[in-house]
Amino acid sequence: MQELDLALEMLHAVLDEKTAFAEALRLRFQGDLAVRPYRQAVAGIVGCELRHHLLYRHVLKGKFDSEQKERLVALALSNHLFFHRFDEEAVNEAVEAALTPEEIESYRALLSVQNGVEGLLGDQLNRSSNLYLSLRFNTPEWVLKIFQHFGYGVTYKTIRAYSRPRQNVVRVRGPMAPVLQDGMFAPNAFYPGELADYLGKTSLRKRADYREGRIYDLKPIAHKILVDHKVEAPCQVLLYDGNPTSGLERDLIDIYGASIGLNIAVPSVEDRPEVTRLIRDQALKNVNFFSAPNGEGLQSAVSTKQDLVICAPNSTNFDDIPTSPDYLLRFDKETMDGILKGEKEALEACSAFVEDGGTLLYVVFTISKKEGERTLQEFLVDHPEFVVSSAKQHFPFEKESCHAGVYVAELKKGKEPLTIAPSPAGMREGDAHPASAQMKGE
Repeated sequence: MQELDLALEMLHAVLDEKTAFAEALRLRFQGDLAVRPYRQAVAGIVGCELRHHLLYRHVLKGKFDSEQKERLVALALSNHLFFHRFDEEAVNEAVEAALTPEEIESYRALLSVQNGVEGLLGDQLNRSSNLYLSLRFNTPEWVLKIFQHFGYGVTYKTIRAYSRPRQNVVRVRGPMAPVLQDGMFAPNAFYPGELADYLGKTSLRKRADYREGRIYDLKPIAHKILVDHKVEAPCQVLLYDGNPTSGLERDLIDIYGASIGLNIAVPSVEDRPEVTRLIRDQALKNVNFFSAPNGEGLQSAVSTKQDLVICAPNSTNFDDIPTSPDYLLRFDKETMDGILKGEKEALEACSAFVEDGGTLLYVVFTISKKEGERTLQEFLVDHPEFVVSSAKQHFPFEKESCHAGVYVAELKKGKEPLTIAPSPAGMREGDAHPASAQMKGE
């Protein structure tokens, strides 16, 4: 069965070679016209397997004599339980042809399990244990430990939110009405005049209006942050955006246009051709767009202090989980130290460009306390000239966060040194940043 063979090939590429799911699809189907008609079906069933991979690995372990057979059975279970688009009789025939008689018995027993995922899990696991949560929501236990800094309730609601598809949201350039007439868009509940929810099944990047820059995808919470902290001319703004999926750079340009000076830094300009194209197409002379990995290079590219500095470094970016079924399977936890180091370096570099009386925003797309609250606390110890005026951890299950996990702290730079008052005793996990409202001038 060619579809099943292609799906198995895809799984090997993602799990063994650590090729990103989308890239594996492109590499396999883009240049091979003979198999291209199978692309959508293969993407669907492999996506199902990847979203339940930890469960399958746990349930199938020891029942089959090779990893290849385990993955074949996992694909068959994905079709049986969720996908339902491959002919089940043909799938069963193909799978059983690869199994021993004893393995066929195990396979048929799995197909007969009732209640889907819960049936496969059985009733032996404690429903509040990390193992159960890991298997039920396809989340490695090391990730659960990061979320658990905010307590069990937040952890459960977070992994449940990440297990569901995320609504694609686009910024619309120009009138909204023509876009809504398409039938594939609906006004966004938070910003109905500027943002629209994309309802279509086809990738946004295949649409002509996306390729032409008339719409682009972004995180609504990122738009909210920029709108809530908008400054007026003759101010200057510096943005460092190390997050490849935030949409902050294009949205910043759309919000301000040619009205004020904009300095926009990213890790690599070559990786953001859409921003360069936007600046060129709008003939903007007020935008300085340049490369600055983790803030390196700011000194040579920016000559003056800024009224508003936004530091949005690369992060664990768990918001990619709903749109990338293999995100946590490929994520190497050993890179966490490097991510933290980069966040601290970016914050340090950006802080040097805040004008006296100006604002520094620290925006990190994560729900890791180490990346958010604790990184900021360490920064404040060395920078008493900054005071935290507000700080909040947004969670992906909150409507007001627009289904994103992001830590946002607003700091003001004073002309006189500031001191940090002791944090109050007895603060509960998940409460507001202990430094917010605890800063005061001497």
